[in-house]
Amino acid sequence: MNAARGNMKAVFLDRDGTLIEDRGYIASPDDVVFLPSTFLALRKLSKNYLLFLVTQQSGVARGILTTENVLRVNNYIERKLSDAGIHIQHSYFCPHDTEDRCPCKKPSPIFLSDAAVRWGLDLAGSYVIGDHPHDVEMAKAAGAQGIYVLSGHGRKHRAELQGDWLVAHDVGEAADWVAALHCYGNQPALLDEAIQKSADAVKKGGVVVFPTETVYGVGASAFNEKAISRIYRMKGRPASNPLIVHAATSEKAFELTTSRNGKAELLADHFWPGPLTLIMRAHDSVPSPVRAGLPTVAVRVPGNPVARAFIQAAGCPIAAPSANPSGFLSPVSALHSVGFVHDEPDAILDGGECRFGIESTIISLIYQTPLVLRQGAIPLETIQRLIGDVHVADPLRSTVEAPGMLRRHYAPKTPLHVIPAGLPLAGYLGSVGVLTAGGRTSPDDLEVAELTRELPGDGEMILAGLYNALHDLDSAGLDSIAVRLMGAAATCPVLSDRIWRASSQIKEEYR
Repeated sequence: MNAARGNMKAVFLDRDGTLIEDRGYIASPDDVVFLPSTFLALRKLSKNYLLFLVTQQSGVARGILTTENVLRVNNYIERKLSDAGIHIQHSYFCPHDTEDRCPCKKPSPIFLSDAAVRWGLDLAGSYVIGDHPHDVEMAKAAGAQGIYVLSGHGRKHRAELQGDWLVAHDVGEAADWVAALHCYGNQPALLDEAIQKSADAVKKGGVVVFPTETVYGVGASAFNEKAISRIYRMKGRPASNPLIVHAATSEKAFELTTSRNGKAELLADHFWPGPLTLIMRAHDSVPSPVRAGLPTVAVRVPGNPVARAFIQAAGCPIAAPSANPSGFLSPVSALHSVGFVHDEPDAILDGGECRFGIESTIISLIYQTPLVLRQGAIPLETIQRLIGDVHVADPLRSTVEAPGMLRRHYAPKTPLHVIPAGLPLAGYLGSVGVLTAGGRTSPDDLEVAELTRELPGDGEMILAGLYNALHDLDSAGLDSIAVRLMGAAATCPVLSDRIWRASSQIKEEYR
């Protein structure tokens, strides 16, 4: 047992349709396809909760699967998650069919009760996430909280839900709900109160810090020019740098534009809610300061359900840049959203750590061929697979058409240097912190560095931890930060863009 009984909290996760594609009776690891949001969601959840799998595998009772099949698939899932730094405490499965009348078939809470005894869990502060009504009913039976996801068979069975349950598009959004509730003592009423307080501040013309799935924003009504001007002053932001307008739904986002077309709808249908910003011709209702005087407007529907609940409660779209002084490190927690150049926000809505931890991808649709102005959370190749040919803006593009295009951006206050592999750190950087992305810190760097941070995994997982690591190093009072890019990190275009814009060096293409 890892802790005194009743102290630990957990998240119990359904498997098929929640973490992996529901492909019927899955007998082999070869048939496992992780859903896109799984890894970042579980990374976020694992910061405050123990993780368990609870899966119904009636194919065993029906003679379609064997116990060995199920164990092999579960072990494979655990191993792949472990490779990404995510630990599954235990995997439970029920092999029975309905007529077996077993004690372990959902919605029976027997597995949750067993875990509570073995790991000392506080079930009242724990969660069940799944795509079937039996998942949330299991949560209720155990005294836990349930979140219903619309992935897998979630949409099919939604009408069968009984009770007032939180509903999320996928496990990623469910993780955002859990993280926000954690900030408010796992009390839904307190989170609702914080959302309403933030919305009321906007209605009164105020400015609010709020979470998204990418980074924290500092926002106000997109139609309140006085409040928008205040945001620019707070950040010390150039008036020539436009803002992104966040809407609660796709329809509300498109109401702010006049150039809705087939590609815009295709991108919105596929990626909204989510970390994609579309630039289109602006409707006359969008004030000039929001657009930085441009004829276009940047819009998106955030993939964090807490953000959408806040926007919905405010009753208006929210224009918001990142919640930090202009040009400096983006905030991925409420604690980072401080130190503005002038003034402070009227309210801060805490949602825990941002899931993607990197800004949205921005694509302009005003050109004959769509133009990516900022690479971000959605990879370029994913967009190309959906809509075909896409161009990428030159880093030295003189016209600032979107956030993130300034040469000096995303920077810590501590000087940052990218150091090639094999070049020693000793002797010329003073007191140094080392960020190693895509690998392990070398023994030589460990000997020299006063503080180290590592970003293991692939591009998505590296990006999710980037700003947190840089904030840690930046707050340590060092003379400099050295960045080592290794393995997958060395070829990640989004990471390269953020690091070089943040660095005290000038890469060739930025000269």
